[in-house]
Amino acid sequence: MRKNNFNQIRLWLAISVLFTHAFALTGNHVPATWGLSSGAFSIFIFFTISGYLVTQSWDREPNILPFIRKRALRLLPGWAASFVATYAIVHFCNGFSGNATGIQNGSWWTLPWESLCYAAVVGLGFAGALNTTAFAAFFGAAWLVYFCNIGSQSVTMKHLTPLFMFFLMGAFIALNEKRLNIRTCAIYSTICLAVFFIVPIRDAIFWLLHETPFVFGPGASDFQIRQVALLICIPFVAIYLAKYAPAIPFLEADLSYGTYVFGWPIQQATVYVARHYGHPIESGIGLFCAATPLILCVATASWYFVEKPALKLKGRRPGTHANHPAERQTGKV
Repeated sequence: MRKNNFNQIRLWLAISVLFTHAFALTGNHVPATWGLSSGAFSIFIFFTISGYLVTQSWDREPNILPFIRKRALRLLPGWAASFVATYAIVHFCNGFSGNATGIQNGSWWTLPWESLCYAAVVGLGFAGALNTTAFAAFFGAAWLVYFCNIGSQSVTMKHLTPLFMFFLMGAFIALNEKRLNIRTCAIYSTICLAVFFIVPIRDAIFWLLHETPFVFGPGASDFQIRQVALLICIPFVAIYLAKYAPAIPFLEADLSYGTYVFGWPIQQATVYVARHYGHPIESGIGLFCAATPLILCVATASWYFVEKPALKLKGRRPGTHANHPAERQTGKV
């Protein structure tokens, strides 16, 4: 039985991404709260957990080649399987002709950016900056740059920079975990987030921030102010629920990655085939309910026949055959 909830939380996050994609792939308006879809919100938490676990992985074995090997074994086999499956599905479905979008696999876009975060861990680790002292300076500088550019409407600032900041928050928690009371931080973070749902208080905060004369300041919008609150608070809540909250009995299998990388093309195929046989799916909820069971089956096959065999190679050393015990405890990153 697992000692944490990492696999369970990551699976629910991946399913949340499927929910968002289902609306986009049926040409419907994507539901959003605070200007963020459930999928975008889930991606942020994915990057937080990734930053936390990957930083711990480096801390256990601060060596470049083993680190790269572990990351490659986690990402590449599942991605390669999804690559083959995606293009087979695209061929079978005539390039998704007639669907709301012809994008072959919209889930892949985050993988290069996550890989870049891994490269940043290697760079910081090689420079000796992945410790509580040196990383604090880098972390503070990153927040300063973020605040100075928070008013920017560029695609980079709106969609990419938050990914890196959430990853850094996860790394910060990993490096300072022994000095932080994660449970207390999670409680205060939850209270802080709840404040933004109390309209009079939220409006008062926005009014105060907008009226404060930050001459030559970035001019952050209400959406960007809320995003800062999410950046500061969500990582502590996520790590608490994943590691410190009582473990909930769950599958040993980690289906989240397979659900994520196979979800889009299977949803696309479901839309195409349903329309081809005269039963078009026009609602996002309808597509979500129709495609999710098949996606989970494919994710299960991916785990047992592709990802898990690859992960068994992560802990091996010449002359050994057992996985590294720390890798088994924290959730296979």
